[in-house]
Amino acid sequence: MRKIDKALQVIFLFGMALILNLSAAHAQVDITFRVNMQGQDVSSGVFITGELNDWAFTPLTQEGETDVYQVTLSLTSGAQYIYYYKPTAAWDNLRETVPVECANSHEKDGGWEGDRMITVPATNKILDVVYYGGCYEAPIVTEPGEPSFDYILGVDLSYINQVEDHGGVYKENDVQADPYQLMGDKGANLSRIRLWHSPDWVKDVYGASTTVYSGFQDVARSIERSHNAGMQVLLDFHYSDTWADPGHQDVPVAWRNITSLEVLCDSVYNYTYATLSDLQALGLLPEMVQIGNETNHGMMITNTPAGFPSLNVHNGQWASFGKVVNAGIQAVRDIEAEHNKEIVVALHVADPKNLASWTGNVINQGKVTDFEIMGFSYYHIWHTDVSFDALPGLVSNVKQQYNKEIVIMETAYPFTTGWNDHYNNIYTENPLEGFPYTVEGQKDFLTTLNQNILDAGGMGVIYWEPAWISSNMEDLWGVGSSWENCAFFDFDGNLTSVVDYFDFASGIPNSISPISEVGSKDISIKGYKDYVSVEIKPELLLRDTAIMELLDLSGRTIKRRQTSEAKTYIQSPHKGLHFVRVSVANQMVIEKIMIL
Repeated sequence: MRKIDKALQVIFLFGMALILNLSAAHAQVDITFRVNMQGQDVSSGVFITGELNDWAFTPLTQEGETDVYQVTLSLTSGAQYIYYYKPTAAWDNLRETVPVECANSHEKDGGWEGDRMITVPATNKILDVVYYGGCYEAPIVTEPGEPSFDYILGVDLSYINQVEDHGGVYKENDVQADPYQLMGDKGANLSRIRLWHSPDWVKDVYGASTTVYSGFQDVARSIERSHNAGMQVLLDFHYSDTWADPGHQDVPVAWRNITSLEVLCDSVYNYTYATLSDLQALGLLPEMVQIGNETNHGMMITNTPAGFPSLNVHNGQWASFGKVVNAGIQAVRDIEAEHNKEIVVALHVADPKNLASWTGNVINQGKVTDFEIMGFSYYHIWHTDVSFDALPGLVSNVKQQYNKEIVIMETAYPFTTGWNDHYNNIYTENPLEGFPYTVEGQKDFLTTLNQNILDAGGMGVIYWEPAWISSNMEDLWGVGSSWENCAFFDFDGNLTSVVDYFDFASGIPNSISPISEVGSKDISIKGYKDYVSVEIKPELLLRDTAIMELLDLSGRTIKRRQTSEAKTYIQSPHKGLHFVRVSVANQMVIEKIMIL
């Protein structure tokens, strides 16, 4: 009888344990989701959607004054849910796309690689902070390095030859001057020059005997003038016979009969290699090469003939697009190796809203990794999703997440809404608050933009066509210029004071060894040449942001920054001894530090 009782007792206990285990496996637990929205437009809010809330839009709340937003959801322990974050509560294209290395949602039926997935733990949990569109709890911070370029103060000067050949005159104080030399003398250190494959349509505009502008001979002339003026050169391969931009990526006529991806890759390689080899033979090898121009949707994807390989990344052709881009990059690397001359490789998209997701996709889906610079265009009247003030956060985030230098490849700003010819100007509306359409407003815009990008760890800003003044030149749409109100020259051809913005660069970081280092065990402060870095233990930033202040010896605040990042840099406009004050999590450190 006792054996039976004991057996029943064992069965009973086993059954209870099984019931308890099953209950625990299906218990409801509270999970707190946290996302860092640094650099994103959150004016409409921050939301989470997915299987965990039946694809509703659940709003998140801001953690104090930080960039971190959170929400707590009651979920079933042991369950798996696909989800992602959005800056709008609508079914639109504004959503994050997570890089492949942390997007494990594809492991689940119906999952997509750009989504997140959670397996709900058995107990309540506050999740680590992740960046919007990213994988990491905290940014990947690298020590300041020594890039091949100093901070880039660039100017796109592709139109100058054409303007001068058709009556345009550049002056300083009413004295005719070489515009390339003017830019170099005033402080520009890089000239960006576009290259079209076979722009024979130029002959339809000017006649058979004309210079083929933006063709090889014209580009060689521009590179020579740039080098003579002391500027390095960025050669911008459009891989088209005409303008390449997000809406226009026409196939070069010479390649229209190609139907094989392998043949197309060979053609891109051979053309890129031959161009650089010919420039090297002339002593005109560029210091930087850009593979494609504003390739938001891919390259060679408009007006394509039947059978031409698809490189449209919005149709999922990242792998094919990546092979073609890698072919161009390989040509650059082979020229480097043959001539023992370093060439920096850059990629380029339009609109800062595309920067993070496109960079992640080209690296992870396109398998394009061998490039140094990720560039983007920023024109404030067209690119409105990321505000002017949000640009530094975006630049810092993308640089840290993907370990690429970030450059604004194109920007511009008017100094007037007036005009100097009958070619309608295209940049005339809606000045940014605080930056009127005057020469001073133009200069202040460029000074502030460059300082913001520098402070964010960016590598530079390139101004698009500051020398496209009025003349008798023609393009496909008119005679003169649709951009003379954005130039660095007034309507008499005289250089304006806007070029004084180049002077801001006198204090750019150029040292990687700290001159002095102080701080506590939790907060480290290092003084470099022209700037200071502060490193804070991540534990102190879990529930608080840090206030970093640079003060002069009288205690006056020179600069102040609020940050939730473990490592932050702040530029000093002055040399000598400074105080640095850091406040975080009820701790305060004040140290004296030397900046040379």
